[in-house]
Amino acid sequence: MSLAITEIKKDQLVMSAAAMPPIYFYDAKKKECEEILIQGIPLGGLKNETYHIVVKDFNKNDIIVMLSDGLPEAINKNNEMYDYERLREFILKNISKSADEIKDLLLNELNKWMDGVIPDDDVTFVVVKKKT
Repeated sequence: MSLAITEIKKDQLVMSAAAMPPIYFYDAKKKECEEILIQGIPLGGLKNETYHIVVKDFNKNDIIVMLSDGLPEAINKNNEMYDYERLREFILKNISKSADEIKDLLLNELNKWMDGVIPDDDVTFVVVKKKT
């Protein structure tokens, strides 16, 4: 089982993960969207396993997207995967939007992509945008 955890502090993100998928972090100052893949085995894989922690500054207009792999790995009628890079590009295209707008737009885009096909896996994601 995979798990991603992010503690959101006033001006900082503290992240850890057990297995994939990556966490997407948009840095508004750098105008870059980073795919953060934290190394670690799935939960319960080994007794006493240790996990890595990644710390990032969290500033005004920065965005974090945490998700299950069901979103980027959703396969449409043409047997094409939505893909991780397409998700990164989507985030970059919508940086001026609020977290709620990004969420709604992403759901709409995925529904169009799937065109009636039911995903084989769960599609779960969280979008957080820092306002101040």
